[in-house]
Amino acid sequence: MPILSQHNAFVKQQIAYYDHMAGKFRTQPDRQKLYTNVATKLRALLDDMENGAPEGLGVVQSSIGAPKQSKDYATFSEKLPANFFANPLALAPADYDGLEKDLLSELNITEGDKLDLVIVDLINAAGGMLILDKIIIGLFHLTGEKHQRVSMTARLYRMSKKNLVYSVPKRKGVYTTNVPDSDQQSLFDDLTSVGDKK
Repeated sequence: MPILSQHNAFVKQQIAYYDHMAGKFRTQPDRQKLYTNVATKLRALLDDMENGAPEGLGVVQSSIGAPKQSKDYATFSEKLPANFFANPLALAPADYDGLEKDLLSELNITEGDKLDLVIVDLINAAGGMLILDKIIIGLFHLTGEKHQRVSMTARLYRMSKKNLVYSVPKRKGVYTTNVPDSDQQSLFDDLTSVGDKK
């Protein structure tokens, strides 16, 4: 077993971390790009570790094995939607947003998936955070459809399991498209206090 392969699990954990952070800052493209670039470099490192290291590192490469790939994944990833590889086993609305109808018809996208996309866009249009009441009202204005509170709460819960939206901690009925953190909680508290002063 090559010595470098002992570190594969650690590198994979780092890739997952930087992918997560890129998702967290998807509304801040400059910060997101920093995390995406590091994740891309780590993927290339993992590929080198798994498929053979350059000469001089004491790793004997087999002439029978697959050839080492040396692609620049940074330019490759720039052509894809943000966080395209964040969840390789599920489609996210950003993956198919803007695709032509003929291509959309080839994908396994349900009407529920399309509604999820509208909800994500609605929350993003509000700056990344919105209360349930405004989601229901916004959907009515955008689609003409009336949604019951219970079914919308269940839908938002399912969306949170796909990491499309998140509920803001300690705030019932408040949803965000960013991974909640202490900064977002303080932002919500600031917005609430401004509303209380009026």
